[in-house]
Amino acid sequence: SPNASFAIGKIDDEIIGISARSKEEIDVGEIMRLLSGGGNAHSAATQLENTTIDSAKTKLLTLVKPKNLK
Repeated sequence: SPNASFAIGKIDDEIIGISARSKEEIDVGEIMRLLSGGGNAHSAATQLENTTIDSAKTKLLTLVKPKNLK
């Protein structure tokens, strides 16, 4: 089955970072580009300003779930 991992962390008081990795069919670069980030199909990241970890997680999940993890 397809695998991807996402790590969300606080970079500073105003920036939340999301790091994404994939070994299979999931294009994490596409997901991170939708969040104004970048990278390639297997390694990507983004930084979100003026948000919280919970809000960043919600944004990420709304992008991942509709894709049915293709």
